[in-house]
Amino acid sequence: MIYIIGDLHLSFGVDKPMNIFGNVWENHTERLEQNWKKIVKDEDTVFLAGDFSWAMKLEEALEDFKYIDRLPGKKILLKGNHDYWWSSIKKNREFLEKNGIKNVDFLYNNSYIIENIAFCGTRGWEIKDIEEIKHIRKENIRLNNSIQDMNKKIEEYELEIEKKIAIFHYPPITKEYIEKGLDKELGEYDIIKTLKKEDIRMCYYGHLHGILNDQNLIKKYDNIKFELIASDYVNFKLINIK
Repeated sequence: MIYIIGDLHLSFGVDKPMNIFGNVWENHTERLEQNWKKIVKDEDTVFLAGDFSWAMKLEEALEDFKYIDRLPGKKILLKGNHDYWWSSIKKNREFLEKNGIKNVDFLYNNSYIIENIAFCGTRGWEIKDIEEIKHIRKENIRLNNSIQDMNKKIEEYELEIEKKIAIFHYPPITKEYIEKGLDKELGEYDIIKTLKKEDIRMCYYGHLHGILNDQNLIKKYDNIKFELIASDYVNFKLINIK
């Protein structure tokens, strides 16, 4: 089975209690662990869509890695805007190996194919004005790197793929972007163009918190579906992809 959740905001190695952001975060790590162990088996895979840890340095994130490492399944992490601990993939992996963390890896300029589903992704960016478009273009390059790796694996191993899924931290498209008319001024997000080009019709993302009205979320745009999986939004329950 394959699961996904975002924005764990762990802080076992730093002083950053999440309950300051509201009662919904009270004992969130205990609740997450209980929900996780109810459904995830050792042979399963869990994608974590960014904002994994409040740590500023890799060393400070060690206890957070130990927490998820001892939970069932293989964990694959995406970079979020608060993951300041994130170094290069090489250094991240060396750190995990050095500290005996065996069930964690990363999604960054690469891809995964699991149970005939192809996964690509990148952090993404929040677009609020024209000045921010340069960041989206950089993230789109990383998305294309991930897609190229995905397509190479599909071709090289002659795989029959059931579907392609993209994972982001930031929402790939927002109502604010459309309501401000930025889609008309700048055209579609580069990321949306890429998703269309590659026939990727399902995206998961995190980042958004607080009390959210579903009417303010874009759940479908030009036949591409979007699902918010930030941990507080899904009540700290993992979402089953397959």
